Amino acid sequence: MATVQSSTDIEKSVTDSTFVSFDNQICRAMDVINNTSHDILVRRNVNGVAGVQFFVAKGSYKKVDGIENANQVQIARHSGSGAITVQATTYA
Repeated sequence: MATVQSSTDIEKSVTDSTFVSFDNQICRAMDVINNTSHDILVRRNVNGVAGVQFFVAKGSYKKVDGIENANQVQIARHSGSGAITVQATTYA
């Protein structure tokens, strides 16, 4: 029998190249979906240690595994300034 995983859609606004965490949402993985018109950076931050950052081009996404909460994932604009809203889907 297949395991059914629950998912929740969340979003976070970012305004510049300063990394901000997604809000508290228990999950084991998430897809950060860049539907904005700007490139973004994504990194995982576990136990206070920032991991490798990934470039996510507009129109693409990054899957982040090995987390326990969405707030372990941070995003930032790759360049420029001004508010953009990045969407993600968390998987419990």
